[in-house]
Amino acid sequence: MNTDTSPIAALYAAFARYPLHARVAGCPCCVGDADQRRIRSRSLRALSGADLGRYAFKAMTTWGDADDLRHFLPRMIELLATGDPDMPLAEIVLSKLAMAEWGAWPPAERDAVRSSLMWQWGQALAGGDVDTWLCAIAQAEDVLRPYLARWEKGLGGEATLALHGYIAQNMAAILRGRLANAFWAGSPRQQAEVIAWLRGQGLRGRLYAAFAADIAAPQADTIAECVDMLDMLDTMAPLGEAK
Repeated sequence: MNTDTSPIAALYAAFARYPLHARVAGCPCCVGDADQRRIRSRSLRALSGADLGRYAFKAMTTWGDADDLRHFLPRMIELLATGDPDMPLAEIVLSKLAMAEWGAWPPAERDAVRSSLMWQWGQALAGGDVDTWLCAIAQAEDVLRPYLARWEKGLGGEATLALHGYIAQNMAAILRGRLANAFWAGSPRQQAEVIAWLRGQGLRGRLYAAFAADIAAPQADTIAECVDMLDMLDTMAPLGEAK
């Protein structure tokens, strides 16, 4: 009996009904027989980034349809979560969900995907790459508020360090009306949502509350510096777009 209740296990369960087709249709100029053999060289859960990376990059553009994506999706997300160096960037992989119109998938499938994204977001807040993962999630999700709320909930702990680094990394870009990660260009509404959150009084209110809760806490100085940087954004004149 399988007792694994992790979000990754739930992904495999949700998409188990999508088989590997005898041949995953692809552009003949881009996908050859060797590519077809590579994606079926091992069982799904044993595929490596080297086996699956080329498909992950070309999925929904020149290789395969939405059902093919659903077959490989659990392993693709698992490989991203483990940091397999042969996988494409997370921003590229998660953009395939939007191409496959995952918002119209059955509720159980959507819930499994969203749970895995929220789990990975929690990992990022605990010491991972928040810049990559927030932008990557934005390639799939229309609204980021649940993820930003998760960030706010963690203020006072490790999520504070993540926020400090994120603000510092993005200050110059925000003054130009954007965020630093170039992939935000593919999700302008979500980018605007994040900028509004960073500039808004609600976030600063959460930071003030976290600071007041324990001014002697190890993160207190970091919280204060976050507030100072956000206040600085309000006092600095917007810059022209970089040429």
